[in-house]
Amino acid sequence: MGKIKLDSSSWSLEVFNYSSTVDLIGKLQAMSLKDTDLQPFKKLNKTIGDFNTSVNKFKDYTSNQSKNMQMAAHNKMADDAAGAKSFSGKGRKK
Repeated sequence: MGKIKLDSSSWSLEVFNYSSTVDLIGKLQAMSLKDTDLQPFKKLNKTIGDFNTSVNKFKDYTSNQSKNMQMAAHNKMADDAAGAKSFSGKGRKK
């Protein structure tokens, strides 16, 4: 049976790719129609603002999730190391 292990560098790379891909999502620019009172244009600018707010919240969420995923990997490695220290190997087939 092969070893079961966590490849920390591969995990970190995947988490980085996940996070950096989301960072590429840019904000939309509001339309600069200063002299219009047409509702569709006003609504569009509000929608653009709402979209940008959602993008910022999503980026914050992704950043927090990336930190959690890195911490989970760190905790798993620490738990495995602690478990390996106390493992006696009794009952093991030779």
